[in-house]
Amino acid sequence: MKIHLLVAALLATIISSGTSAASTGGVNNANTEQSNEDPLGLRQLPQDESFAACILIMDDNHRLIEWLAYHYHTMPLRRVIVMIDPRSKTSPLPVLNRWEKYMKMDLWSDNDLFTVEELKDRADKEMIKNHRSRQRAFNVKCLTTLKEEGAKWTLMTDVDEYTRINPRALDSSEGIYQTDIAPMQLSEPGSILKMLNKGVDLNDERLHAQEWKACIPVSRVQLSGTESSDEEV
Repeated sequence: MKIHLLVAALLATIISSGTSAASTGGVNNANTEQSNEDPLGLRQLPQDESFAACILIMDDNHRLIEWLAYHYHTMPLRRVIVMIDPRSKTSPLPVLNRWEKYMKMDLWSDNDLFTVEELKDRADKEMIKNHRSRQRAFNVKCLTTLKEEGAKWTLMTDVDEYTRINPRALDSSEGIYQTDIAPMQLSEPGSILKMLNKGVDLNDERLHAQEWKACIPVSRVQLSGTESSDEEV
């Protein structure tokens, strides 16, 4: 399992910023009816007060269950577009349907990204080339879709990666120390977005990768099932 440490208190893998609005709905694909039920009002956060996410998965239901719950609480995540790899043997719909009352979700396949002619052409290409081109096409369409919807923040990640606040951003001896932000616990709902909104300077050149001013990459920490000894730490 991997956990992202938020570089300068910012977010996992890549984050893209846009404009703000609001949105509701349910899991949406050709095999499901869209639900507008939101009995607790949990989906109706303005998009400048919530996160969206683009995720590409293959047989990751066992990870998706905890990933959705964790990011729903910490980000807070309220909009998800899921792209399923055509090699998948299982569907994520049973997991996604659990959340349809609490966030808006779409489930995409290759048919949502490519034309009939492109799909025929892809049949003759190597698997790795198809995967990389699918990932590029999905990222572009997902980000474009969410921007058109008015998403403010979008998380680009995998479901074995968890976003958290980087403790280095709260350590005065570190180069990415954020002077205007008080420490915040992940147990607090929406802690990640609250930290972003409490004084993080998005114009800080240390937060961006080269010319990608709209995107913020973050560091990554690998975790294993074996706990480190005190000497190793």
